[in-house]
Amino acid sequence: MGQEAIPALARQLGHDLRTLRLSRNLTQSVLALQAGVSVRSLKNLEHGSATLRTLVRVAHALGRDEWLATAAVKFAPALTPPGVRVYTGRQRAGPCNRRR
Repeated sequence: MGQEAIPALARQLGHDLRTLRLSRNLTQSVLALQAGVSVRSLKNLEHGSATLRTLVRVAHALGRDEWLATAAVKFAPALTPPGVRVYTGRQRAGPCNRRR
């Protein structure tokens, strides 16, 4: 998956979230309130342009936290540019073998 696929993926995810919202008979105002985001942020998400914070909050409000876990496992390696190492946190140094 290349960089050009990211906007398509974002639009598809927004479409899926909108479909789920409508299937539950929720207005954008109600879902935005439940998720703790603005209506404008929800509209942006449904159009494929939103922050990760908005995505997480809306997915949680809809009870779809597993979408985030699935997306992380499936897409994270593909979204990392070649030659870039993903920072996974600091490694602790092994025990010091010096004698005093």
